[in-house]
Amino acid sequence: MAFRPKILVVDDDPKALETLEEALTRMGADPHCMSSGLLATNLIHRDRFDGILVDAQIPEISGLDLVQRVRKSRANAKCPIISDVGKRACYISGDVSSRRQLFSRQTG
Repeated sequence: MAFRPKILVVDDDPKALETLEEALTRMGADPHCMSSGLLATNLIHRDRFDGILVDAQIPEISGLDLVQRVRKSRANAKCPIISDVGKRACYISGDVSSRRQLFSRQTG
């Protein structure tokens, strides 16, 4: 059985979730899509992920708040995270307080 990276996707836009789920599945990943930051918070403390995609503006808590919760979780503290900030995609590695933007690309 081939390795399928487990990816958490958090976005309140149903179309974006559907598109990302389809694309990640086609690439061989195992996407877990959530439309709520609070539901995602419960999941990050329960399951381990190989990568996390987070919309910066999600209901209930901000994308940055979710990233901080991921960093505090035992299972996903070192998990790679990609989030959008304004019109930029940011890769966040390590501790949020010392965030490094490894790449940034204008999206519009």
